[in-house]
Amino acid sequence: MQVRVFRAIDGAPIEGSNIVPFGECSWKLALNEAGSMDIRIPASRLFSQWSARSKLRPWYAVAALIDGGEVIHAGPVLRRKWTPRGGLGVTVGGAWDLFSKRLVLNHDLEAAWVDGEVLLDEDNPSPEWVLQFAGLSLGGIGAALIREALKWGPLCVDEPGLEPGVHVRTYNGWDFASVSDRLEDLTGVINGPRIEFVPYLRADGHLRFRYEASQAGGTYHRLSTAFEGHGISVEDVDEDGGSLATEVYALGGRAEDIVLTARHRSSKLTAQGYPVMQEALKSHTSVSRVTTLQDHVSQRVLDGSTVPESTQLRLRRSLGVRPGDVLDLVTRSSYHGKTDQTLHVVEASGSATSEWVTVSAFPEEV
Repeated sequence: MQVRVFRAIDGAPIEGSNIVPFGECSWKLALNEAGSMDIRIPASRLFSQWSARSKLRPWYAVAALIDGGEVIHAGPVLRRKWTPRGGLGVTVGGAWDLFSKRLVLNHDLEAAWVDGEVLLDEDNPSPEWVLQFAGLSLGGIGAALIREALKWGPLCVDEPGLEPGVHVRTYNGWDFASVSDRLEDLTGVINGPRIEFVPYLRADGHLRFRYEASQAGGTYHRLSTAFEGHGISVEDVDEDGGSLATEVYALGGRAEDIVLTARHRSSKLTAQGYPVMQEALKSHTSVSRVTTLQDHVSQRVLDGSTVPESTQLRLRRSLGVRPGDVLDLVTRSSYHGKTDQTLHVVEASGSATSEWVTVSAFPEEV
């Protein structure tokens, strides 16, 4: 495996040798999140000659772990720390992080912007202060956000196409929300998409990210811990009840004395003898449509009514299990007995020097 470095603005290889003389490299992929990678470059003569200080600048460079032609993980350099004895430690994010530095703003505001006092009539705002996308799928709205963000300046991200649908979203520029936060909002509603930025190497050697949004799950895997030689083991089963909720409330946008509200309840747990567990969503105060707010509370109740049992598995990297994939897992243990369960992968992690990966998965929501 190699770690290579590219420019964030266009994915071009960093000038000179772009192959990092790393000693250790660990990575983590996550569902609807940026993921991360940690690189350790030991102090050596090769390190001194490689010019790490100029090549691994935060937000200028994107680092990628590559196995043959496959990009395992890639993202912007977020932080680096050097010590004389330990060498250089580099923290790398994911493509989602690129859009934490882009705001949800209509690019027309670039020419219309003025410093000073501005009249913002929230009922009839100037068009350059608003972005509205209609007639798109939720994934298509995410693509529209990416397309608008790329107008403000280039990134090594392909411009995505727009998938038609029935959804509408209105974004007010004065909220100054980040694109990454609004993408996360899209994934957090009922029947929200799985959003991923897939890294790949173009034929000319440039690193690129391809935006993908899908309602369907990823690859299906049939696995069993019951047979020796399969190389699959359950490392632990962790059940944290902090996520449980039977009743969820939320407040949306406010106009003078009128505020948008939504609530959703489920009797799935209370019918089994659980107590009523209430929760409030407080991060959707910019939502202007009640259907959107209802989608958020419905999804949260669905999540909160599902057994919060996280299963951590150890398996071979060659199986190609990634976040978003679906596992049909047969297990035998003193804790479970013999069970056959459907699990959805939310995280996978590993290192450049190991053939094994650790996978975290949750039961299917019903």
